[in-house]
Amino acid sequence: MSEQLTKALREWAERNQINPTEFAKAMGYTYAHAHGLLRGERKATMETLGRLLLVYGAVEAEWISAATRETLAQSNLAVTQMYVEGNLSLAPGHSPDGRGGEEAEDLLAQG
Repeated sequence: MSEQLTKALREWAERNQINPTEFAKAMGYTYAHAHGLLRGERKATMETLGRLLLVYGAVEAEWISAATRETLAQSNLAVTQMYVEGNLSLAPGHSPDGRGGEEAEDLLAQG
């Protein structure tokens, strides 16, 4: 999740022409930390997203959150497709959608 969040933060900053100096000042970070986040050299966390929500507002935080969800959904779809095509095997009791135990076995039986 952290990699997707880092990528989404970087894209958001580019889209909004936010530079590290402005970002550091607004977010209460050092310049080095802000620069690292915006350049993808430091991993963004949920704490980063929380600060962004407080500083830049819900619309901007939601854009980053939605971009992260979309990336995760695409990743989950790719893994599921690999499983369906037989190119991926899962540990017993697990399914491509993350369910485990009886739910996974039921899902696989429905096939």
